[in-house]
Amino acid sequence: MRPLKGPVPVDSIFPLALFIKIILILFFISLMIFIWKKRERSTQIISISKNQISPYEFAKNRLLHLDSNGFSKEFYYELSHITRQFVEKSCYIGALEMTTEEISQNENIFDMNDDIFFEWVSLLQKADLIKFAKKSTPITEMEDDKRVAFKVIEKALN
Repeated sequence: MRPLKGPVPVDSIFPLALFIKIILILFFISLMIFIWKKRERSTQIISISKNQISPYEFAKNRLLHLDSNGFSKEFYYELSHITRQFVEKSCYIGALEMTTEEISQNENIFDMNDDIFFEWVSLLQKADLIKFAKKSTPITEMEDDKRVAFKVIEKALN
């Protein structure tokens, strides 16, 4: 006697597995295209809105909203960041990545009046003392330094 043979697989008329795979591939491709298009649109909106305000106006608005009644460390941190960011955006020099010492040593790369530059550097040195050496200052002195920062921002590009 011969052994029995098992059942022979029968091919279906409609390939369901292949159809599902094709549908999934088309779905993922359309999802990738949708996300890609949405990403392009959002980056265009962000870039348009950032270019509408000048560095001077941006720094001026930040200085107006700077609160001198809080802690002096946070006040001088913000004051230093505002002036450095203004110089970086207006002069295209990486002032945010530079230390105060590097800024004072490289006076020639900053396109500023000497008096304004030295006022800015002295303001940055004072801010460093307050931020890192924990020197305390009265509120009146903080207001004076805020006025100096306004003066530096107004006259830096002249």
